[in-house]
Amino acid sequence: MSIRLLTIIGSGETSPTMVKVQKDIISRIRSSGISSPKCVLLTTPFGFQENVEHVTVKIITYFRQSIGVEMEKACLDSGDPIIAQQATNLLSQASLVFSGPGSPSYALRYWENTAVPKLLAKKLTHGGAITFASAAALTLGQFTVPVYEIYKVGTDPYWLEGLNLLKIMGINASVIPHYNNAEGGNHDTRYCYLGERRLGIMENQLADDSYIIGIDEHTACIFDLDSSTVSVDGNGMLTIRYKGVSKTFASGTVLEISQLNEIAASLSTKSTTKTDTTAETLLPSSPLADSPLASSPMLDMVGEHENSFYNELASKNLNGMLKTVLSLEEQLHMWSTDTLQSDNIDQARTALRNMIVELTKLALAAFQNPIETMTPLIDYLVALRDKVRKEQCWQEADNIRNRLIELGIEIHDQPGHTTWSWCEKDVRDC
Repeated sequence: MSIRLLTIIGSGETSPTMVKVQKDIISRIRSSGISSPKCVLLTTPFGFQENVEHVTVKIITYFRQSIGVEMEKACLDSGDPIIAQQATNLLSQASLVFSGPGSPSYALRYWENTAVPKLLAKKLTHGGAITFASAAALTLGQFTVPVYEIYKVGTDPYWLEGLNLLKIMGINASVIPHYNNAEGGNHDTRYCYLGERRLGIMENQLADDSYIIGIDEHTACIFDLDSSTVSVDGNGMLTIRYKGVSKTFASGTVLEISQLNEIAASLSTKSTTKTDTTAETLLPSSPLADSPLASSPMLDMVGEHENSFYNELASKNLNGMLKTVLSLEEQLHMWSTDTLQSDNIDQARTALRNMIVELTKLALAAFQNPIETMTPLIDYLVALRDKVRKEQCWQEADNIRNRLIELGIEIHDQPGHTTWSWCEKDVRDC
């Protein structure tokens, strides 16, 4: 029994939000009779980045710790034909091919004259699973958004030819992940940083039988070619859009794959008379309008911890406060494998630091002689600093060290561990 599965993830592919989806994919592969699936990471989309090894380790660590499988890397852009052949062999043998962040145009340039397109197509026709997210997701359709060139460089909007794997299912569409992105704040970064104006220009470049499949952040669209169904999972929605007119489907929706073309065809009739179409069907042109912009699951999680912490502070429940701090630290560790580059993790660490400061203030105020009673807390902070240093979070480690120094504590970094001692300054005066 084989499995033919294409999963497209809008973003968050290595975050806690997609653990359920990724585990379900592995479970379905195993249910097909493959007890030990061979999982391969196709690194090409981010192969140009200086931190390519760091990103690779993050992804492999995520799959090992959160999903419970080992991931092997396949590198096709090293310039070494032996390494490229080894990568091709891995892809050929893979039960699951995963690819994610980076540049879609860079990936397509390297895949163009390789066996990658045929190998991926073979997975969907003869058996196998493909999970493409973020930049890699952009390559799957008939055409691809060269997002770096348009958003970062300022090139006039245009399309690149994509892998067109969706054609195997009879779908003439282009995939746009990060569909509900809201990072721009006061400027429109929906539709993978294109915004409404540029996407409108690009839609006019498409043939009349071509449409757009939009996938929100932290959302998965799962095409099961054996059952001919497509399902939506995660935090956001799937959008079918035709020349400015769209229809959305919430998480939990299951459709027949053939329905996507039917939905696009129905939208095409509305597109010719857009002025008579209901407001719910037409997308707003302003990012500040009432549209389904993305929230940040990480910052939502941090906000919940902050509310809990300060509620416990108001109740003077020290145990509850400490429990919340430890829970937030554990969540940050889980999010550390997320490859999305944003300032969310910095905001989360600031929240954690603020909580630690509040705990320290309580400890200082509560005891006449804090030296003995503060020792367990100092031990915890020193151990936390050791942990973030091992994770190469140098700024975080320096912030903890500086705060401890301000409290009259001397830090002594030794090979493999850290010790501390009180200085002459009375910590009660800090």
